[in-house]
Amino acid sequence: MVSSEETVVQEGSAKTTLQPPKITLLSEQTPDARLFQPLHTGKAIDKLFSRKEGLMPGTVNMICGEPGVGKTTVCLDILVSLQNNYPEKKVLYIPSEMNEFDMYEEALDNPALLHVPTLFLNQYIDNGLDQVLEQAFAQDYSVILLDSFVDIMEKVAEENNWTIKKAEMWLLGLMMKTAESRFTTFLCIQQFTKGGNFVGSNKLKHNTTSFMYILRDKAHQPYIVFHKNRRNGQMVHKNLYFSKSKTTGEIIYDWKRFEKDESIIERLAQEKARLQDEEVDFNKIFGLN
Repeated sequence: MVSSEETVVQEGSAKTTLQPPKITLLSEQTPDARLFQPLHTGKAIDKLFSRKEGLMPGTVNMICGEPGVGKTTVCLDILVSLQNNYPEKKVLYIPSEMNEFDMYEEALDNPALLHVPTLFLNQYIDNGLDQVLEQAFAQDYSVILLDSFVDIMEKVAEENNWTIKKAEMWLLGLMMKTAESRFTTFLCIQQFTKGGNFVGSNKLKHNTTSFMYILRDKAHQPYIVFHKNRRNGQMVHKNLYFSKSKTTGEIIYDWKRFEKDESIIERLAQEKARLQDEEVDFNKIFGLN
């Protein structure tokens, strides 16, 4: 006999008894306080990442953009800033294509990169790449930077003779599980297609915390803009311009320009609303409604 709270599913000759779905009442839960303690880089990018102005623990963030726009440079600058501000916390950089010599060359512009813990995946190609990632994720890292998601996904798929879809879901699932269980924050660099879309399925967009884009305007100046952010929706679609210091190699954000641009946008919105109100009043006076 099966209780009224159970369901029997027939699968060929086997029967599977399913338990009713788990219903959660948040008022009866006590979340870990660490999930709500942001990591501050001390730079303007914090204001876009979350309402608490920092990178939130246990989140998965995608960083998209065309080659050469500055994705790796911006993300490594975030790691370096966090290292400086939180020496007791661990960060990890996982490049899928860069080797040690490439990293040394990057460090010529930014010597701080010499002190960023790095796992060079090209040393493990065709040698248990998925197990290496699982072991790395199992460590107590506060922030892990993947560079890039799609290249790691493709290498894992090829090594295990998986479909791209399976590899994508495996890597996404591993990050989400790690973020939930260890409160690890992930920054995942992602490439653009020729059509200007990110590489991968829409599952990436639906199952991650935020989608940040690094783009260039018509004057070829780079800026950051979030197209999705569950932790700071009010800052979505707002452009934050930046540049790279020629002396230190660090990223410098132009917050004054951000505030000026937002002020202009706000005034335009107010003027548009005023004109719409005047149009309504005019139509009422002359009976045009």
